[in-house]
Amino acid sequence: MKNILAWALEVGRKRWQSALAFALVLGFELYNITAAAFWGDEAATISASTRTISQLFNLVRHVDAVHAVYYLGMHFWIQAFGPGELSLRLPEAIAASAAAAILFVILKKRTNTFSAIAATMAFAMMPRVVWAAGIGRSYAFTILFGVILTWILLRITETKKAHRGWFFAYFAIAGFASVIFVFVLLMVAAQGLSLLLLRVSRANLWRFGLAALGAVAVAMPVAIAAKKQSFQIAWLSHVPPDAVNSIFGSVLFYSTNAVTITFWSLVAIGLALLIWRRSRFGKTEKSASLERLALPSVVVALLPSTLIYVYSMFNKSLFDGRYFSFSAGAVAVLVAIAFYQLNFNWVRLVALISVFAITIGPAVYWRQEYRFGNDYDQLSSLIQSQAKTGDAVLFAPLSKHCTGVCASSAAYPEAYKNLKIIGLLHENVRFGYLHDRFLPNETTVKQASHFKRVWYVTNVPADQRFDKGLVPGLLALGFRPTATHSLKFDSATLYTR
Repeated sequence: MKNILAWALEVGRKRWQSALAFALVLGFELYNITAAAFWGDEAATISASTRTISQLFNLVRHVDAVHAVYYLGMHFWIQAFGPGELSLRLPEAIAASAAAAILFVILKKRTNTFSAIAATMAFAMMPRVVWAAGIGRSYAFTILFGVILTWILLRITETKKAHRGWFFAYFAIAGFASVIFVFVLLMVAAQGLSLLLLRVSRANLWRFGLAALGAVAVAMPVAIAAKKQSFQIAWLSHVPPDAVNSIFGSVLFYSTNAVTITFWSLVAIGLALLIWRRSRFGKTEKSASLERLALPSVVVALLPSTLIYVYSMFNKSLFDGRYFSFSAGAVAVLVAIAFYQLNFNWVRLVALISVFAITIGPAVYWRQEYRFGNDYDQLSSLIQSQAKTGDAVLFAPLSKHCTGVCASSAAYPEAYKNLKIIGLLHENVRFGYLHDRFLPNETTVKQASHFKRVWYVTNVPADQRFDKGLVPGLLALGFRPTATHSLKFDSATLYTR
């Protein structure tokens, strides 16, 4: 227990530095965080998290079991702070900033101050981190837990017989993180392999194995449920054709070639220098420390995504870059090693400026107003200001489910609370499904016959794949378009009779 307390106090001894790192990164991640409207996945978070506890448990029995704990946490958060853009995204920004602060503490102790600062900055500006910190989903928490697991693993490797408390902590964090997002188990497996490669003591290896198996046991119900609900990722029908870009680019850098090349080139230079110095000067205490830092990071950064990519080549695809967000901290560690290995200060400074220059563009992009390709916030504000109590709202169906522009009603429910949304079953909450289903167009037209004013909402330009017959049906009932409001992506036309 004393060792665990010492670990907890490691940040405390440098509390002003870690607090400053946290505050600076949080300020950066909060920049323009509310500019973009909610997108489809965030609408799902709001829809799930605003249900009652019993309704939420009914939901995860059918879909989104992998997000059950996250939804439960957000249920209480939204009850306390509401479902606005800042409220929904703030926990994720805090999680990413906490990860950065912990990284700084880890790296300052094991490299030097400049390298720790540079790597923390690179981490905070990494496209995947900026993206995850700015959306109301669980990925920023997987990044945080990934960093914490890295910290615990380092403490395990630094002694021949680590205190059992570290293994209990690893079990608890890994188990909880895997319940938050089951792919974290891949990181646990990667770290286990790295312990074998590092040839840690048998005692540490056995205890780690027990901790890892315990985490697997905790996450197993979620993993089984996720297997049963795999139809939810049917849209991942094919693995991306470019393996190199998928594994090295899309996971953390959103396939931004300049950023991908800059980061991995820096990492390669750092590892090459580490290996060269080890071969020339032999093993020293410092080189051994850096090896304990580097090897697990390389394995975590590359192995999980590679395994899933190879699996997806021969089976149903499970590959999506965001699923491996937890590896962001590992790449930041490798960046710190690279900065530490660069001998000359001017070289380090040039490298730091290059990283900043190459990442600032993507970072700003992920805080732009239309970064998710919709304007649901403007659409909902328009409906709320222009519609009258009792008006009907009809969303053009772009699929069988209430997705696309229809998701604005789930993302901004307050705008539609005094209106009647027609054309939907309105039974998704009752039957435990995330998205409502559209009624047949003929039934929808019959519902419209009971109203004098109908707002017809569609995307720009209108997609005619599923809404054939709706507008002619309204016209046949005597409705005529009296006002059209066109936004960048969506439009709302008022039909009256």
